[in-house]
Amino acid sequence: MKQEGSINRSDQGKDNVNLYPLENIFKTSNPASVVLFDANHHGWGREKHLEMQDIIRTYKPIFSHGSEIGDATKNSLSWETEMRDYGEIGDSTKMRIIRSDEAQHMVEILFTPLTNLEQIKKHQQLLEQLSSSDQLDKLISTKNKAYNLITGVKDLCACVGPHFSQEPLINLYYEGVTTISTAEYDFGPQGDEEEILPMVAEGVDRITDGLSAINNLQESIKIPYLKQTLFDPQFITEVEKELKIIVPFDKADPKKEDTHNGIWTNYAYDYLNEILEKKIKPYLLRIGATLEFAKRIRDEKWGKVSFDSNKPYGYTEGWNMERKKKGQVCNDSTSDTPITILSGANTSGKSFNMKADLLIRLAAQSLGYAPLKEGNLPLYKNFVYLDRQSTDSDNDLSAFMREIENWKTVIPYLNQNTRLYVDEGYSTTSPQDQARLLFKTASYANKKGGSVMLATHNDTILGIAENDPNMKIYHLETEFGDKGELIRHFKLKPGRSESFAFAVAKAGNYPENILTEIESYLKQDGLTPTISFPLNFPKVENFFPDERERMKKQLRSLESLFPDAPANPIFHLFSQDPDFSMNTFLKNLTVDKDTFKFTIHDSAELNDALAKMVLWNSGLKSSEILERQKMFDELTQNRNYLNIHEAIENAGALELTLSTIINATKEGINKRLNPFDEKEDPKKQDKPRKEESTYFSYRDLQAAIAFLRIQQKLLGNDPSFMNLFESLTSFSSASKIKNKKLNEENTGENILDSKLLTNEEKAAFEQYVKQLKTINKFLPAVPLKDINFESIKEELMVLEEHKR
Repeated sequence: MKQEGSINRSDQGKDNVNLYPLENIFKTSNPASVVLFDANHHGWGREKHLEMQDIIRTYKPIFSHGSEIGDATKNSLSWETEMRDYGEIGDSTKMRIIRSDEAQHMVEILFTPLTNLEQIKKHQQLLEQLSSSDQLDKLISTKNKAYNLITGVKDLCACVGPHFSQEPLINLYYEGVTTISTAEYDFGPQGDEEEILPMVAEGVDRITDGLSAINNLQESIKIPYLKQTLFDPQFITEVEKELKIIVPFDKADPKKEDTHNGIWTNYAYDYLNEILEKKIKPYLLRIGATLEFAKRIRDEKWGKVSFDSNKPYGYTEGWNMERKKKGQVCNDSTSDTPITILSGANTSGKSFNMKADLLIRLAAQSLGYAPLKEGNLPLYKNFVYLDRQSTDSDNDLSAFMREIENWKTVIPYLNQNTRLYVDEGYSTTSPQDQARLLFKTASYANKKGGSVMLATHNDTILGIAENDPNMKIYHLETEFGDKGELIRHFKLKPGRSESFAFAVAKAGNYPENILTEIESYLKQDGLTPTISFPLNFPKVENFFPDERERMKKQLRSLESLFPDAPANPIFHLFSQDPDFSMNTFLKNLTVDKDTFKFTIHDSAELNDALAKMVLWNSGLKSSEILERQKMFDELTQNRNYLNIHEAIENAGALELTLSTIINATKEGINKRLNPFDEKEDPKKQDKPRKEESTYFSYRDLQAAIAFLRIQQKLLGNDPSFMNLFESLTSFSSASKIKNKKLNEENTGENILDSKLLTNEEKAAFEQYVKQLKTINKFLPAVPLKDINFESIKEELMVLEEHKR
């Protein structure tokens, strides 16, 4: 690999700028901090602000074909649907996953803004040359083909085979395995056999195509600066050399090898995966992300940004990266004042404009380009964005206390190099307190030398700002239509504007009678209560004594306490409060180990039943409520519920035991122990049965021998089973089977069941199991009274373990 440093060449152009490999251009030891608080993130978990993984999850869709956050963040979208946007028509799922990784890399670059001006200029120079190159589309097409190198190595590293005995394909190849079962699991139907060599060959072909595409990519670039900056000339040589050590480029038939070119073959997967994760993916994804950024700069006409402190700061015609550019209203930046306030109507676009400004500045410091026409911006070391607040009931915090916790995290970042965004700050308290807190916090940030952008409806703050030279107010242009509806133009204008909450509510079809009251209040500057007294509450009545007696004699079930569905419930939740949601209702009870320690029933199921009883209740008469009250009162008296619960458990266990004994006695206890018994369905007796293969399992073998040994102890050497018993006993003495447990105990090596037998032995075992499935027809029945359970204790333990 090349070491960090400059590459001086005579053909770099008149500026003779030092050139750095791409790896070093995007490497930074001192990025700006980005601290985001997303309203959608709060209330779920203990994280105070978004980690990079959360930022990636939120913003990755803007680099998909959908190009919008909303397209891929809907909870209803499946993983397959999300992946659909990361690729071209005809692309495989594997290729779409790589393009998704590429988008993730782009988000990481975007949200790692640089603080070194020289490094930003190098990003800018590279992207300027690429975005203006007529070779860009060809480079991107070749780059996508180069990703075959990643998919090919992934193919060889993929785990294949039945679920519980999967191994990496490359490891199986060097173990000499020629075929693998297509069965989903080790046990049950074996399924077809699939040859390994074609799978290996497909991976090798992809690797070859990928290496060829990388060579073509390097050769197709004619501009020396781009070739030297984008590519490491040693990469392809080193990677190809390292891959040849373990990748079977000759596609020879699999054969057992302990070592191959000096590498222990049982570490083949580890060797390949390390090359993939540490060399191939970082190298190719850096190139891919750079080319895709250049394409976006070209296609959307992003502007080049300067950072000249001798010129006024600002930008023209910027837009929000969270949505496609087409259809957006582009806006100039606000003036360079310490505190900027966005006012105006709800839904006018204040939050959208604020987020656009944040992303423009992040892109400028990450790439040297941004979604704008032209701009000159200051360099910041900290970006802080506080979204409007929500509750955090997981931590027993009110929305206001959640906001205080967030501010405690933010305060240390407030200095002369900080850009602070606050959307509806302190709106979780009274308007008076909100004004005091917001003004003092903004003033504190200003005194520290940072700049602040606020979005608020608070009249007091707006009044202060109108008379403060360090504060300037803006709004997004709106007007009223002929029918009083609010028309939004989304154009940023200087000056204050009202919230127009009434017009927004009216446009949202708010109930007309309430709007009439509001309009009356606005006109009269006062509100007259119109509540009628007395209120007509339902009368509280008990059941009559004869009704109670009659109901006692009726056969009723407690199931009525727990509705199956919320049919006309009296409780309605209009928030994301988990304490009042089905899956998390009273979850503090569920996690407390002492709450349900008196019962063997699952605490989550009991909690689910409580949630149905409370949240899905469709309304009860007063008499029904009072009866429930009496029931719970009686249950809690002297902890009677414990005695009742014990009786229920005993009755349930007794019912199960009696049912099992009765059925077993009819058939014969000894027959019921057969783990392979194949019961006939009376409805299907006349229909031909499909033969199913048996996949060998060591546990099955042990269970079969234990079952037959029980028959020997109960029936003696009865000919109905003795031949099979002797055959299986002899079969189990095969050296590999006999030593399986001993080897695992001594060496710790887990010997897979599939490797214990030859194909001939597997076929023989399959025949033994077929006999076991029908042997009950020929076994004499042994009644319960004739069984000495102590004598068959060990065999029963083997059968019990097998059933588990």
